[in-house]
Amino acid sequence: MNELIRCARAIAGGRQREDFAFVIGDDGAISDAGDYADVRGRNSAVSTRAFPADRLIVPGFVNGHSHAYQILLRGWADDWGFDRWRKDALYRVVARLSSDDVYWVFVAAFSEMLAAGITSVAEFFYLNGSGNAHAESVLRAAQETGIRLVLARAWMDAVHAPEAFRETPDDAVARTSALRSAYPSAAICIAPHSLHAASETMLRAAVDFSRENACDLHVHVAETREDVALSMETFGKTPVLALDGVGLFTQRTVVVHAIYVTDEEKALLGRGACASFVTQ
Repeated sequence: MNELIRCARAIAGGRQREDFAFVIGDDGAISDAGDYADVRGRNSAVSTRAFPADRLIVPGFVNGHSHAYQILLRGWADDWGFDRWRKDALYRVVARLSSDDVYWVFVAAFSEMLAAGITSVAEFFYLNGSGNAHAESVLRAAQETGIRLVLARAWMDAVHAPEAFRETPDDAVARTSALRSAYPSAAICIAPHSLHAASETMLRAAVDFSRENACDLHVHVAETREDVALSMETFGKTPVLALDGVGLFTQRTVVVHAIYVTDEEKALLGRGACASFVTQ
């Protein structure tokens, strides 16, 4: 590419800048940035593309939690409760996707994100019951569309989930290790789905895998009132306390949703126990 981008207005370093510029090198990375006059002086032979003052140039947005194949569910079942929507809509559609279907769905979803200014996405991908072929389709779609991808490969063994989603803890470990070995340059982490979709054995295996492989761990936590009620009925504890009991919250944990939590649980999660939160 090797191009100098001149911006009448830009957000850089957390503040608005005027007559700002940056250079994109042949490798697609930004190689220089600063006031236009200074950048131009250091890169006099580079061609320039300019954006006027009616445009604000900003860094790319980050989608911190995505289930991209759910674009197939737009416009129907929106008025159903979560349990019915999951069983009669999500499970009916997504479980039937072939690896080729997954590729094209993700090309469409990633292209939409890029058009909206989203340049990075963490994809919580749980169609792994038959192996890594579907996940490989996601990696290929990301590479070919150009979006930056963190593939949060889900681990699920709940009996209520379709077979296309489920695997044993041993299979999850082996397949995730194989995927990370086959794609060493890809950002692949693990995602034990949730307290209601991953057994204690699988959750503990995920904690061990995250520690041993120095990889992040994404997990759904307390996203509905029903989620909290089920945890109280099953474990006598809220989801946060139940997951804390198996050691799931570490500096590498990314907590997703975390909507129905108490002030005490917020403090527990905020005491440096987790890498970050993605609330929706």
